[in-house]
Amino acid sequence: MRSSLEKSVVLVGGGISALMSAYFLKKISPDKSIYIIENSSKLGGKYSSFKYEDDLYFDQGMHVIYESCDEDIDNIYREILPESEWNIFHKNEKDIAGVFYNGKLQHYSHYIDLRNVSKNKYQLYLSSLFGSLNKPEDTGSAEKSLRSRFGDLIFKENHAKILLNLYGQEPKNLTDLAIKLTALERVLMFDEPEMLDLMKSSLIRSRIGFPNQLGLPDIRPNEQKALYPKKYGMQNFVDAFEAKLKELGVFVHKNTEVENITLDSGAISSIDVRVSKTENINLAVDTLIWCAGLPSIASGLGVSFEGVQYEQGRKIVYVNLIFDKPINTGRLYYFYCYDQGFSTHRVTNYSEYCPDEKARNRFRCCVELWPEKNNLIPDDLTEDNILGIAISELKTFGVISEQELKFSSVEKNVGRFPLPSLNNQNALNELRTRLKNINLRNLINIGVLSEKEIFFLPDVLNDAFEKLRGAFK
Repeated sequence: MRSSLEKSVVLVGGGISALMSAYFLKKISPDKSIYIIENSSKLGGKYSSFKYEDDLYFDQGMHVIYESCDEDIDNIYREILPESEWNIFHKNEKDIAGVFYNGKLQHYSHYIDLRNVSKNKYQLYLSSLFGSLNKPEDTGSAEKSLRSRFGDLIFKENHAKILLNLYGQEPKNLTDLAIKLTALERVLMFDEPEMLDLMKSSLIRSRIGFPNQLGLPDIRPNEQKALYPKKYGMQNFVDAFEAKLKELGVFVHKNTEVENITLDSGAISSIDVRVSKTENINLAVDTLIWCAGLPSIASGLGVSFEGVQYEQGRKIVYVNLIFDKPINTGRLYYFYCYDQGFSTHRVTNYSEYCPDEKARNRFRCCVELWPEKNNLIPDDLTEDNILGIAISELKTFGVISEQELKFSSVEKNVGRFPLPSLNNQNALNELRTRLKNINLRNLINIGVLSEKEIFFLPDVLNDAFEKLRGAFK
């Protein structure tokens, strides 16, 4: 076993939060020895890409980078790739999303549209909505929150069915994060002229969406932008990041497992990592930054899991496709499917936020399937079965008709979507408490769900950098 006597900052996990943190620390403390330990064969986490023959890449579904509105964070993107190598999207073009709901693909908004109902039902919906406006919002569960925002009728006839279909759990058992994950926090009730007047009220704006996302008046509190590499594939950004880190002297170990964590006097003194079947390294630890999830660090530290039960979410299957013509999604970068009877969770149209794709007449599309929504077991389905489901549902959505399929690949081993259940929230809260009770002064947890409802990249990075600034003054 090789040993490093010099104390190092060790980051376990090689996702974007780890790369950003390592880079930031190397900038403010260039003399520190920094290691990244990643279990898989590549960095980037969900921001890495699938690679096929002839350098053909596919991202893992929809992944543009949204700025964090923190200069320390957002400047790093431009330092890894210069401004000229990014597609940069401003204001309404930052996120152009839709939804397939009640048998219709909405190109104009991803908020559910409640205008296309009978006159009598519409009046009942208005009564349900406006009857809730002056009531305090309840955030105890997804159900309580949605009932308090929209009233019992709208919730019962819309959100309750959507959430049960998506997650297989009653909304009373889901957290508020379930509302945020697919933007269920607003509904569409009025046409543009009415909304231009109504949205002067912040209370109205918080519950009723503007019916034309590209025509939304500019009332944003900040200038947050979205970025995507001009050369298709988020892997290009990840590869450039890895090269830059190595240039700065960061040690990157992939295909590497943490085998043991040693404690001494209220701190982590060292970790043992297996780099290959024949080589182990013992690293003396100055600070351990864990970016690989609370359950894994709790397990590594021998924390008791008694009474802690974590429920699995839906298994994800990606169907990556290339067509000879653009798919029929208009300007949409992606859309969700809320209707029952479909395995599709989300369809991503890469060409709309990477114009280089259109210029090359190569039109990539990803159908993210959650087959368990349809009581299908992914492992029991052949790749031909899965491809058939994806193509059939794209036709039902009206997304393809005369397009010729030029390439397809099915990716089944990509994990599960985190289930936003109250049970899982309580389980993670309990693990956080048990980890804090160990009181290790040199352990920092960052990443998705490292803190309650920290899920989206800007929130993850803002949380991480706040912790890093506190620890490395």
